[in-house]
Amino acid sequence: MVIGGKYALLSLRGEGGEGPLFEAQNTWTGRRVAIKLLHARLGRNEHSIARFLDQARTATRLEHPHIVDVLDIGQDQSDGSYFIVQEFLRGHDLRALIDRQQLDPAQALNLLVPIIAALIAVHDHGIVHRDLKPENIFLAKNALGTVVPKLIDFGVARAVSTVTKSVAHHERGVGTIEYASPEQVRGDMLDARADVWSMGVVFYEVIGWKRPFDGADEGAVVANILRLDPPGLEQLNPAVSSDFASVIAQALHRDRDRRWPSMRDFLQALLECPSIPGEEIRARHRAVLGSLAPPKPSTASRPSEAPRPGNRTISVIDLDAAQSLGAGRLQSELGLESGSRATTDGLAAAAERALQTNALDEAIADAERAIRRAIGTPGVTARMRLVQAVAHRWRGAHVDAARCAFEAMELHPRGSAPWFESVGELAVASGAIGERDRLGSLAAAILGVEPSDGEAAAARLVAAFRIAAWLLRTGQTERSESVRAAVAEGAAALGPREPLVRAWYEVIGAEIGSHQGDPGASIEHLQRAVDAFAEAGDARSACVQRQNLANQYIQLGAYAEADVALVEVLKAALAMKLEMASVVKANHAVVLARIGDVAAAAQKAREAVDELVARGNRRAEAFCRIYLAGILSFQKDFVAAEDEARAAIVAASSAPEARAYAFATLGALLLRQKKLHEAHEVASRAMEIMISIGGVSEGESLIRLVHAVSLRALKRHDEAEAALDVAVARLRERAERISDERWRKSFLENIAENASTLARAGKRDEVG
Repeated sequence: MVIGGKYALLSLRGEGGEGPLFEAQNTWTGRRVAIKLLHARLGRNEHSIARFLDQARTATRLEHPHIVDVLDIGQDQSDGSYFIVQEFLRGHDLRALIDRQQLDPAQALNLLVPIIAALIAVHDHGIVHRDLKPENIFLAKNALGTVVPKLIDFGVARAVSTVTKSVAHHERGVGTIEYASPEQVRGDMLDARADVWSMGVVFYEVIGWKRPFDGADEGAVVANILRLDPPGLEQLNPAVSSDFASVIAQALHRDRDRRWPSMRDFLQALLECPSIPGEEIRARHRAVLGSLAPPKPSTASRPSEAPRPGNRTISVIDLDAAQSLGAGRLQSELGLESGSRATTDGLAAAAERALQTNALDEAIADAERAIRRAIGTPGVTARMRLVQAVAHRWRGAHVDAARCAFEAMELHPRGSAPWFESVGELAVASGAIGERDRLGSLAAAILGVEPSDGEAAAARLVAAFRIAAWLLRTGQTERSESVRAAVAEGAAALGPREPLVRAWYEVIGAEIGSHQGDPGASIEHLQRAVDAFAEAGDARSACVQRQNLANQYIQLGAYAEADVALVEVLKAALAMKLEMASVVKANHAVVLARIGDVAAAAQKAREAVDELVARGNRRAEAFCRIYLAGILSFQKDFVAAEDEARAAIVAASSAPEARAYAFATLGALLLRQKKLHEAHEVASRAMEIMISIGGVSEGESLIRLVHAVSLRALKRHDEAEAALDVAVARLRERAERISDERWRKSFLENIAENASTLARAGKRDEVG
């Protein structure tokens, strides 16, 4: 989905009160961004729209390195949705950390000093944030791996002259009650001291590991805010000195006239605490503390104590883009070890979340770290190897994917859902790198093992359909049919309530339709597969099937439709850094050649070939070289085209469909160069392969046409006439399966080899 004409949505990152937050990419510049959409239910409410857009304008006025950058705001023309475009932040909010770990004062200051500096800038502009809480403090990771705390979400920020009754009365739900000041819950006019209170609550929670004002319901929370004196921080955390605790206590004074008068005063008091290494913190955050007065000389002596863990710079913290996972790594970098299991679990969870959100390189790296920490824990290693197998597959590193999938299969309990998933991943990787013989043994393995539970039963069906598809692609038609038949009953039972099972059932249906030369049926299956993958939340597989759908448009000669579809799919595939982008480029090259842009087609096809060679995807490489050979023949560069066709034959050694198509392509090129005997030899080889596997997904018309023309060229007229009769009959049979008259006409007239077959049959005489 593209918003505002140029922002391609990649994955859902979170859901707020106003609407969802997506990771997206600017399709013009390639920049990764975050997009916040306004909920449809709020899109007709003028007050909600104004408040939504006002937060973007507010943040835009506040140029500060620790305030999230707003890049754009707008309204999508297609459905009228309002959106805000922000810089894309990789990391975690502060909540992810404090849910797992208690910090000491110095560690808390290292995280919060930049946020206090940002709030000073906010207040200097006459604005009160009004919703300061751990969820709105983001620990972002920049390109160098350094943590950069960011203040986010100005959805309820207001100019001082307008802030009133923000929680208790007419703006119900605005602000978060546990962090609201007494004047805020009473509905009084607010000023910067309301944010001082909220920052005091954040400090209290981070260091004391509990909120100072909590309750069973909102009413109890409000009552505690107005009446309760919480325990001093020094009672909750032995690392807190009395001087530091008193600074926080003054920030939480119910009488705002006795509270710190400004955020600048609050920060100054924190840095002057004798128990805090203020000079060290000042040196570390000098850039954001430049506007503060130098510290006053302190006559109190600082207690001599051993260095506490964590009193060092937060530097390279390896965080993924999830909202609430991976805090184990952060606590490790802060020197807050609570056992290797906690860190290992955090890394493992982060790896799984990174895979889910398409951060493939991060998923692989996080999984490897978790494996290294999980020595002697085979369950974690098994989970992580499966994560790596999936990530490597989507990156196009099929050899690595096969290695990881095999290890995951060996470590997971036989019959469990992850075991079946590992088998399926191994099958896909094996098919891609040409290990054809392994597919049969994997099929026997999954059919010979009973699933351990309902989840495993669904995983078994998905694995079976994936294996069946690759058996079909590698010419093992009978084995493919056997696997499908063995799981048909289970698929019928589970399919209605398991969208992934339904999706893969439709994929294999599309494969069969394509294999049998019925693009119309294949399109219907693919459309249902796309919908089912979307329902299952598998955006990557949905993207793949949209690409396959575009390929079927090519098989129908619907080049304009294929062009539109491939441009959109390529944007998504490139944005997600998927290997399939190379395959999409190859298909788009065919379309460009057909619509007359041959030079661009050749360049795009060459790029795709080089990328697929580097990744070791032999089957895809073979098809791509076939396309490139055809494009080069359009340019009349027959020598280079012949080289590509021969290279395609080699690459397709374990992919008989592609091999037959490659032989036919070479035969056509040899005929054009008058190499008649060799042309007939390779054309006959193409026919033999196609007949032996019961059909091909692409190239059948070319295979039959080249074979018939090669016979005619050798003056074997009777055989040529018979071959041409069969080619015409088969072509008409395939055309009859296309119910839509428009598509049938396109199939017969726009596909060059189809039109040529009918023309030759009509003239009964050789044409060039």
